[in-house]
Amino acid sequence: MVALVERSPWRRESALRAHVLVGAVVAALLATAAVAEQAADLADGVGALNRHDSEAAVRLLTAALDSRMLSSADQEIAFVRRAQAYLLLGRDDDARADAQRALTIQPGDIEAERVRSYAQKLDLPPPHGPIVNTDRSLNAAVAARNAAVTAEIEAGQANYQTEVAAAEAKRRADQQAYAAQMDAWQAGVQAQQAQAAAAQAAWQAQVKACKAGDRSQCGKR
Repeated sequence: MVALVERSPWRRESALRAHVLVGAVVAALLATAAVAEQAADLADGVGALNRHDSEAAVRLLTAALDSRMLSSADQEIAFVRRAQAYLLLGRDDDARADAQRALTIQPGDIEAERVRSYAQKLDLPPPHGPIVNTDRSLNAAVAARNAAVTAEIEAGQANYQTEVAAAEAKRRADQQAYAAQMDAWQAGVQAQQAQAAAAQAAWQAQVKACKAGDRSQCGKR
């Protein structure tokens, strides 16, 4: 008969504490991973803004903010940078709202105040917004230059494709001409071989006739 040994209350309590501790460690790891992911979204969003990819910046910064896992300082940064991205996209109201949120977290933030001022003055003619209008002119010049560079690149690519197509056509034409020359040469060789074979057969026939007594066939060249 097997004796049953009841686990002591102390051991049951230790096992329970171990399970709780493991659960807490797993939860902490998951929370750390989530925070790291949102920090990565924030960093990627700032990077996208620096690359002038405003749409990607808005998407990444929004994901970071929607997680509600950013610190207050990081939230303020995300709001300011998203406000700048909104401003570049022409979404003045959204830019102004985000700038105001950033100022609520960090009153007196110079960047947030500048973005809010730009958003409020963007549609006003000079002299109400001279800095903004200058920036707008500069942005237009940069956009025009980018368009010109893009057109130049596309034209270069089109010319390259045309040259490649012309080179390929010439290569095929050369191959066809070479093949025709080879066919003509082969036909000439075959004709010469046929002519030589016919001459050889005629000579052999003359020799045979001469040997057979037909003196008229003897001595012919």
